[in-house]
Amino acid sequence: MTVRVTRDAEEFKTTVFAFLQRDPVLHSVLLATVQDRLSVAQGDEPDPYFFSLHGATDDVIGACLWTARKGIYLGGLAPHLAVEAADAVATSRPDSVLLEGMADTARIFAKRWAELRGVTPREVDGICLYRLGELVPQNAQGSARPAFEADAGLCAEWVDAYRLEAEPAPEPIPGAGRGEHDVEAWTLARIAAGQMWLWQYDGQPVSMLGHQIPVFGTTRIGPIYTPPAHRNHGYASALTAHVSAVLREEFPEVCLRTDLSNPTSNKIYRAIGYTPITTFTRYALT
Repeated sequence: MTVRVTRDAEEFKTTVFAFLQRDPVLHSVLLATVQDRLSVAQGDEPDPYFFSLHGATDDVIGACLWTARKGIYLGGLAPHLAVEAADAVATSRPDSVLLEGMADTARIFAKRWAELRGVTPREVDGICLYRLGELVPQNAQGSARPAFEADAGLCAEWVDAYRLEAEPAPEPIPGAGRGEHDVEAWTLARIAAGQMWLWQYDGQPVSMLGHQIPVFGTTRIGPIYTPPAHRNHGYASALTAHVSAVLREEFPEVCLRTDLSNPTSNKIYRAIGYTPITTFTRYALT
């Protein structure tokens, strides 16, 4: 088996997308990350490292990546590939401090990382991947509408707030900034593509939802954010159900991810009709 590394998103797409197409829900983060890299301005965020794992006949048998925001993301990488992946990533990004992957794969990878780097990885949280099943509409005061360019400032502010609240801190990159304009560019691109929505009540936006670039008939919902002052009114539930229905009309697969430690969000998504597919474990590699 061999592992190849590139920082060229187009090259990685050409190499691995046919493999990832076999299960676009499981691989939705990998697919969307590559598509984002090819279509949305990234500001001053460093280029990712993309890793493809190849079998004896050079066929692709796995893929993973590193980004400044996600750290090491293994996605659906199989457990028996974890050691080789860890060796390759440690060569390219030995200073990585974040890891996410399916439970067994992440555990094996973290153990190998400890051997290579002399650190003590610790499990910090988990993520559940859901697929939309039979949709159940949700009700709340107000209504859903697409976000417009005039909403870009508010949406970018809420995307930032979501990231601070729901995502691990980005990896420290010496000499590299994490400018705000990457969030603004991402938000504007989503709005222009019709992929950002708001729930509005009494003439005021009270909740926001985005969804990822569709790939292979699959789109993943997220981020979903309601400011603290507007929570506990069912706005996010109603908005998620509404957008899920819209997306279901166009795409055969709709999915989303949520923190396993958040019982409220897990309960809400199950009530809407989302079914858990698998879980991922996050580690701090320090």
